[in-house]
Amino acid sequence: MKEVVDGSNRLCAIVTEEIKAVSKKIPVDHFFVLTDRQGVVVHLEASEPLREALETFQVTAGSSFALEYAGINGISLAMQLRSTAVVEGSDHSLQLFRDWACLCHPIVIDDEIVGYLDLSMKQGLELSFAVMLLEQSVQNVVHEMKQWDLALRKEKFDEVFDTYQFTSLEKEVGFAWLHHQSALQIANHLNIDEEAVLSALQKVYEKTGSYDKGQYVRKLLVCSS
Repeated sequence: MKEVVDGSNRLCAIVTEEIKAVSKKIPVDHFFVLTDRQGVVVHLEASEPLREALETFQVTAGSSFALEYAGINGISLAMQLRSTAVVEGSDHSLQLFRDWACLCHPIVIDDEIVGYLDLSMKQGLELSFAVMLLEQSVQNVVHEMKQWDLALRKEKFDEVFDTYQFTSLEKEVGFAWLHHQSALQIANHLNIDEEAVLSALQKVYEKTGSYDKGQYVRKLLVCSS
C-alpha cells in the first residue's frame, strides 16, 4: 500500500487542489475517491463526519473498489468500460451505497490510464451537471500532470544542455526541437522571429556535432538516459 500511495503522491496533490474548487459547486453531501489503475483507493476526500462514517465500513486508503471485491459501483464499472460510468442507488452491489449516485472517470495520460476519480453524492443533484463537473476536473488534473511531467523532463535535459554549454535561448529551442515543434511554433511560443530560432538551432547542431534532427535526437536521448 505504501508503494501505491508513494507512487501517486503528485497525482494526489493535484487532485486534492482540484477537488477543493469543485466541492464548492456541489450542494449535497458528497465525497471523492482517487484510486490507482487497479481500483485501490489512494486518497479519500470527504467532510470529517462523512470520512469517519466511511471508515467504519473500511472505505479508506487501501480499500479496493474492483469488481471482484466490491461488486458493481462507479469505479468498477469505469474500469470495465474504460470511460465515464454512473451507478445509482440499488444498482450498487454494496448496501452501503444504495442511497448514493456514484460517477467515475478514468484519468488518462498519454493513452494510459493512471487512475480513476470517483464522485459519490447523495441523490438529488442533476447527474448531467455532476458528470460535466467530474469530466472537467479530470481534464484539469491531466493538464496539470502533463505540465509537471514536462517541467521534470526540461530540468533533466537542462543538465545535458549545460554539458554542451547551451545558452538560455539554445536550451529553449533545443528542448522544443526534441519535442517535435516546428521552427514557427517555437518562434510563436518564445515571441521571437523564426530566423532567430533557426540561428539558435544551427548553434545547437554545431555544439552537439549533429548534422540532422535524427542524429540530434539520438545524441540527446543517449546523454539523458
